[in-house]
Parts: sequence; C-alpha cells; structure tokens
Amino acid sequence: MIRVRPAVPNDALPLAVAQVAAWKDTYRGPVSPAFLDQLTGEQWAPRHRGRIEVARDPRSYLVAELQGAVRGFASFGTARAPEPSTSGEIYAIYVHPEAIGQGLGSALFDAAKSALHHRGFTVVMLWVMVGNDRAITFYERKGMTHDGTTKHDVMPGIGEWDDLRYAL
Repeated sequence: MIRVRPAVPNDALPLAVAQVAAWKDTYRGPVSPAFLDQLTGEQWAPRHRGRIEVARDPRSYLVAELQGAVRGFASFGTARAPEPSTSGEIYAIYVHPEAIGQGLGSALFDAAKSALHHRGFTVVMLWVMVGNDRAITFYERKGMTHDGTTKHDVMPGIGEWDDLRYAL
C-alpha cells in the first residue's frame, strides 16, 4: 500500500538514499561517473533535512511510503524565476529504482499537482533532462507537454546537460 505524506526531518536519510540510487540509475553519462560513484545518501541527508526544516510550507516536501518504508519523494512550490507568479513548479520527483513501476511516482505527481492547484497556481511545470526517456514518457502520460523551452545546466565537477520544460 502506498502512503503519501508530508516529509519530516527524520525522513532525510531514506529520501536521500532514494535520490542517490535514482541518480546513479538514471544520470550516468551526463553526470560524471566519478561524482556518482562517490555519492551516498549519508552525504545528501543533511541537505534534505535542512530543506525540510525550513520549508515555508511543510507540505511542499512529500514522501511516498511503500509498506511503511520511504521509497520516494517530491518537492514543489512557486516556480523559480523568471516564470510568471501563476506557475507552480515540481522541483523534483525521485523514486528508488527498486520501487519503480509500483505507483509511487504517480502518487507523488498527483499529490504535488493537486497541492499546487489548491494553492492557486494555474500552470504546473517542471524540468526534465534531455535523454531521460523514462521520465519524459511518465510526464507525458500524466498529460504534460514540452512547451518548447530548453535550458543548459552546468555543474562544475558534476557535468552538464540540457533540460526540457514540461507544463500542464
């Protein structure tokens, strides 16, 4: 059974583990293998704990549990500039690769989209890496479309890639 709920600081490690596993499974190539190989959930847990603790709205960070274990998360809120104030953004959805295909991504997406609409945002958008075909297929099945906007991301020592903006 899937349960989606607001994240609490003690969720930081399991959601960091899910994110690191997802990065290692999905981003090898555009992201430096050396960076991915040394990456651990323990390294990223403090980052997530801090974000959960300072979230303006704690419901902006959701976790998905499967059989009582945190296996994924979503974060979302006001779209980052220069988007119009009517746009909400899903910043991240990550599901541990071992839990893909069990409905967690859909549950997280639906909860984030609903929360953004409830807050009055008329557009829900997100960025997805070019070549992340699994995510692109997922978002298109959820009704999102690429709006023609792309951006180039560079993270020194980590990698560089292009992102596509999807909107609903």
